[in-house]
Order: sequence, then C-alpha cells, then structure tokens
Amino acid sequence: MAIDAYLLSQIFAAVAFGFGIVAFQCTGRRPILVCKATQMIFYGVHFVALGRHGAAALMAVNAARDLTALRTTRRSVAVIFILLAVVGFLATVTHPLGYLGLVAVIFGSIGSFAAREGVMRLMYMTGCSLWLAHNILLGSPVAILMEACFLASQIVGLWRFQRRTAK
Repeated sequence: MAIDAYLLSQIFAAVAFGFGIVAFQCTGRRPILVCKATQMIFYGVHFVALGRHGAAALMAVNAARDLTALRTTRRSVAVIFILLAVVGFLATVTHPLGYLGLVAVIFGSIGSFAAREGVMRLMYMTGCSLWLAHNILLGSPVAILMEACFLASQIVGLWRFQRRTAK
C-alpha cells in the first residue's frame, strides 16, 4: 500500500516539530544547532512532499546555515547566509507580511553564528516571536500553535540555561 504524499508530508512535519521542541531543551550550542539543522531538513522534505520546492530550498539553506555554524562563528559567514536569505526573499516576495518573516530569518542567522549560547537563545527567541506575530497576522492557527510551542520551549530552555550558568 502506497503512502499518500500529503500524509507523508505530515509525518515529516511532525518529526520536524519534535526536533524543534527538543532543540532548546538541549544544553550547549552544538546540540541545539544539530537539532535545528535536523528540524530544517525534515521541514524541507515535508515541503518537497507537498510540491513546495521554494520553501524546501529555504529550509535547505537554513539547514546548511546551522550545519556551517557548527564549524564557525565568524560574522562574515553569518553575513553570507543573511545575504542569501535577503536575495532569495526579494526574488520571491509576494506580500508585505513576508518582511516580518525575513527579519525573523535574519535573527535566526545571527543566533546560529553567535559564539555564546545565551546570545544564540535570545536571537532565536526574537526570531520565533516575529514568526509568531507573522502567523497571527496571517491567521494560520496551526502555524500559530507551532510557533507558540517553539517559543514556550525556548523560554523553558532559557530558564534552564540561566539556572545552569548561575550555579
């Protein structure tokens, strides 16, 4: 029995969602980046299954960004990924609301290349908050729920990180 492409996409999305929640419960920059890169890969496959190759390409760039950030925290490399996001966005923008998403991606890129875990967490939280606002304005309940869960996970993770560093 063949699995329907939509059902397959939802399975990949659920796995990606799980990695997104787990990412910020990890301690240390490296495990967070590995979980985020894995999340982006599964989201990318999810979009491929739905025939949304542009979104899949963006997820591939985000995964490459996070995997690259495992090796370096150089600002010049972060700038390259930010420029890739801006150029890709400007080539495909169809609605002003998309600018909110672009700014969220920029914060995510800054976070990925932050040398300190605390700064990385704050940048990701800022980006997630912007995605949450984007999804509220867009009126997408599932996307709102997803980003709200990610933000809650990040808040709990930040709280745990602050407790750990205070000891």
